[in-house]
Amino acid sequence: MAIFGFNGLSALALDFALIFAVYGMKEVALTTKQVPLVSRYAERKRIAGLGTKGEKESAYAQFRAQVIADMRSAGAGRYPESKEFETAYGKKTWLR
Repeated sequence: MAIFGFNGLSALALDFALIFAVYGMKEVALTTKQVPLVSRYAERKRIAGLGTKGEKESAYAQFRAQVIADMRSAGAGRYPESKEFETAYGKKTWLR
């Protein structure tokens, strides 16, 4: 305490507490076991294994229809109804 004094020591402790609070509290990324459980990731991997381009496009359309149905069932409170969005989303032939 001869170098820092009590105020310097308390500032140092506050800095360590702040660093621990920001960087050490929770997991911020998916683990390797959680990644395959994400539905879009799993669907992309399943579709990648399909044979022809027509099969893949029909699987994309089917998955997009399922996503739109899930959005409708979640209700207007979470996803405001937008027919323009649904038609634009349904026309895409890829998944991201």
